[in-house]
Amino acid sequence: MNTSRTGIGRRLQACAIRSAVLALGFVGFCTGTASAVDAASWEKTLEAAKLEGSVSLYVSVAPAQVDAVIAGFNTAYPGIKLEVFRNADSVINQKIQQELSLHAIGADVIFSTKNNFYTELKNEGALVLPQVPAFAEAGSKSYLDVAPIVSRLPLLVAYNTDIVKSSPRNYEDFLAPEFNGMLGIPVVDGSPITTAWWEFLRVNHPGYWEKLAAFKPKVYASSVPLSQALASGEVSAAILASPGSVSALINKGAAIKMVAPDRVFGMDLLVSVFKDAKHPNAALVLADFLLSKAGQEAINSGGLGVSIMPDIPGALPPIAMVTADPGKQTAEKMKGVIADWRNVFGK
Repeated sequence: MNTSRTGIGRRLQACAIRSAVLALGFVGFCTGTASAVDAASWEKTLEAAKLEGSVSLYVSVAPAQVDAVIAGFNTAYPGIKLEVFRNADSVINQKIQQELSLHAIGADVIFSTKNNFYTELKNEGALVLPQVPAFAEAGSKSYLDVAPIVSRLPLLVAYNTDIVKSSPRNYEDFLAPEFNGMLGIPVVDGSPITTAWWEFLRVNHPGYWEKLAAFKPKVYASSVPLSQALASGEVSAAILASPGSVSALINKGAAIKMVAPDRVFGMDLLVSVFKDAKHPNAALVLADFLLSKAGQEAINSGGLGVSIMPDIPGALPPIAMVTADPGKQTAEKMKGVIADWRNVFGK
């Protein structure tokens, strides 16, 4: 992969040689194993999926990834209409809670970042592990025995190369005078992952919140408008850069460069199927697509993510990441992080 095209600096290339996943008081997975699916039964699933004719997906990943998934799935399965509801994790979680309370779940499949809501859904018996051919072939792990990992997304830092001439390497580098009033940051409660990232930043860089607040950063609702502000020059740097949003802009010619700081916080993207899915066979077909080579290319190519498969063209290289354990990110703890953040940043 030509990392210069996707704007990822040399530090990310150096990190790529480290394959271990770090655990910063955040633990990983309850690993469910994939079972082999025989060809005859899978053919029956495919035929039943065609008869169902459609499948509903609730998804929180970046718009560029969603567009690529829709295009790829339509090519692979033209007879199955893919209906998509995309929004932030918090919005999707609230929507699902409401639908479950009414016994009228609208989604067949959920594709989102690993967060504590998966624990709630498992405890309610709402999800089932999609045992599909690609799950076994990809060698993916599953979270809580209900949700295979589809992709991994490191949260990097980024800057506008038309404005910033010396490459920042670490979070502390963004405290230089040139960034005063020109930094972009995500609001603390935009998503569970964003809240966990702010906590990670506070734990690993004591006092950084207060120093950052003194620079009067501009606050954005999520990584999507933050990335757009970076591309337009509204801000000169972003201390949280999601490749799913930033790489899509870089691929269109935006003057942005992403860099991996010394310690990278990241997230896993998961897929699961609802037990009461209205289109259960089509749901399995969609899950299989996301875990297949074609799905991995759609989700990760163009520098949008780190694939669970090797040799996916244009995917980000593997990188050592700290990932949050949703089981430790309790509602009470996250409320405390949010309150502390608002006290420091006054937002």
